Amino acid sequence: MKYVKLFGKFLVLLLSVTLISNLLPNKIVSLGLSIDDKGLSKERFYRQLIMQNVSSCTWNSETNIYSTTELYNIDGKISGYIYEYQNKNYPSGFMQLDKMNNEFVLNCYSFGDDHFAVRKMKETTIDSINLMKNKKLLYLNGNYYITDFNNLTSKEFIVYDILNNSNIMINRNEAEQIPKASYANTGISKSANNVSVMVQGYTSMRLATYNNVNDSGIGCAAIVGTNICMYWANFRGKASLAPTMMSTYTDLYKKMNIRSSTSGGTTCTEAYNGLKSYVNGKGYAIPYSGTASNSTFSWNWLVNRIDRGMPFALPLFYNLSGVSTQRVRHFLAVFGYQILNSEKIVIMADPNQSSMVYRAYYSLPANGVMIPSNDFAFYVGW
Repeated sequence: MKYVKLFGKFLVLLLSVTLISNLLPNKIVSLGLSIDDKGLSKERFYRQLIMQNVSSCTWNSETNIYSTTELYNIDGKISGYIYEYQNKNYPSGFMQLDKMNNEFVLNCYSFGDDHFAVRKMKETTIDSINLMKNKKLLYLNGNYYITDFNNLTSKEFIVYDILNNSNIMINRNEAEQIPKASYANTGISKSANNVSVMVQGYTSMRLATYNNVNDSGIGCAAIVGTNICMYWANFRGKASLAPTMMSTYTDLYKKMNIRSSTSGGTTCTEAYNGLKSYVNGKGYAIPYSGTASNSTFSWNWLVNRIDRGMPFALPLFYNLSGVSTQRVRHFLAVFGYQILNSEKIVIMADPNQSSMVYRAYYSLPANGVMIPSNDFAFYVGW
């Protein structure tokens, strides 16, 4: 009888865990059994630091972690965690930590009311938990891939590129040569105070995203241009620049010559010229505009642009299979910068997220940004 009772308790526990797992919103959910204690300790440290020092923070004493996603490196070892939060059962942003030299450092965070973009994209791709068995998230040079790690010893193996919704081949030897982001070489000033700086006049703004302009995932440059134009219209007196979000996006999409072919998207030159053409077409002259390539982009360049009240478009480049295969993967709009616990952070509008994303400068590809000499970040301003 005693064994029957014990078995009954075990069965109830097993059914409870199964039910909870099925009800949880994340289809790859860790129940906390394999979470690194150092990671959780550092998550609590950063969360408290952000709550104390970032005025726009929406986290509070009731904020809790409701989903944890593990990230892996090319060797199949845990390289970080994505923690997603909720306030009273409502999504309340996320935080990603990277593991470097056995320490966890801040990669990015947001206070948004939607899920982390990677999980949203992952769930539209993988609609069954059974399909995700033995699959893991590979985090490599600023991008996320789905893989089962069964062929890690192979010279080349196929992974699923979440951002670009396609299978790609990764060359292991070349991938291992990709510069590893290093927390130590970011030039952090240990005497810096906690500070957040947004472009002149910025308070809050409904951001254009893939979802609310009904973009299939290739028009990030037009979305970035839309957010920049809405800033100038809403906060800097250039009202004609953004009659509506949708009309601005539609016009920029055409002027930036965005293509829907397999190569998709647009170039930096076409995006830059398209934005200037759009602004001129609305009757505005542009006294200030410019670019920054790999030889001129820096933290100081970024700070100078923001201090002058000029948000800018930042094209991110990712290596598919090595340092020789760079290409544009994603455009972001930078609206501010932050120094938090002496760490440099970029405040940006990502077309994937409905709220600003705070991303550590070191975590951008190639320790800052990977901009080949023929491509560039760009801005317009008055």
